[in-house]
Amino acid sequence: MSHAAHYPEIAARIYRAFLEEMLDKGLIALPANAVPFDQNPAAWCHAEWIGPGRGWIDPQREAQAAGLCIASNLFTLQQESAEQGRDWKVNALQKKWERDFYIKLGLDPDAAMPETRTQSETITETKDPDEEIEEEVNGPDKKQAWRHPTGIPAIRRRAA
Repeated sequence: MSHAAHYPEIAARIYRAFLEEMLDKGLIALPANAVPFDQNPAAWCHAEWIGPGRGWIDPQREAQAAGLCIASNLFTLQQESAEQGRDWKVNALQKKWERDFYIKLGLDPDAAMPETRTQSETITETKDPDEEIEEEVNGPDKKQAWRHPTGIPAIRRRAA
């Protein structure tokens, strides 16, 4: 078994110890009516850990194989992205943001792939991928819990 296979287990243990210490020291305020950490640590520490990408020996063949696995439902886009150390939602939002940006500048986002061109020519607003992730996590009107695109929550210290 490779070292990468142990990554989620090790990361989860480190995160639990970190979070428990931050809560014990009062550096993180619990939300109102929240279950205390010691009563349900699994709920507080639940996370999906994406380790480092495994890399490819033959990128063209392996990318084709990954595409076939996704198309035949042997694997999901989430699983294939995680194999490369990426989050599929961040990738999708980034691709949309880039496509919208090209269209806003009057550039053809599908220049290399004429068979995939669409009829849409105008984009009224382009959002940063971070904003779209934030809306997905907290809803369109809530901006309290900022998250990094990799999903790491920002922890703000309480004022002393």
